[in-house]
Amino acid sequence: METLAARSAAPVFGLTDQWMDSGMLGGVMVRAQAQGAAAAQVVRRILAGESAAEMLPEAVQPVPVVDFTALTRFGIPSTRLSDDTLAVNVPQHPEEPSGAISSGTVLGLAGAVALALLAVMVRRRSGAARGRKSGQ
Repeated sequence: METLAARSAAPVFGLTDQWMDSGMLGGVMVRAQAQGAAAAQVVRRILAGESAAEMLPEAVQPVPVVDFTALTRFGIPSTRLSDDTLAVNVPQHPEEPSGAISSGTVLGLAGAVALALLAVMVRRRSGAARGRKSGQ
């Protein structure tokens, strides 16, 4: 799937979420987590004494799922997604425009500038102290 998605000029869709981190855009799929939860519910019912032979199978409903990274790669705006679409790999701050400088970056740069200024002041002070010693 990764090779296909990487070489494709168009979005790749799938039927299972096991390939969601492989570069495919997504699809309408039954999530593995939902299948596991449904299986766990059946086990709970059996452990509670219900006969497995009398249980009717319950379908796990598929949901639309997209990978935000692939959505961005193909220039598809997230506003085109339906309200029930599950998006994976969504950035922490989707409202922050691409290329914006985060507050952590600003604080990091300010700290680096402060350390550089401190180093310059220490050098000047030690240079002045050496000059006084040699002048005595």
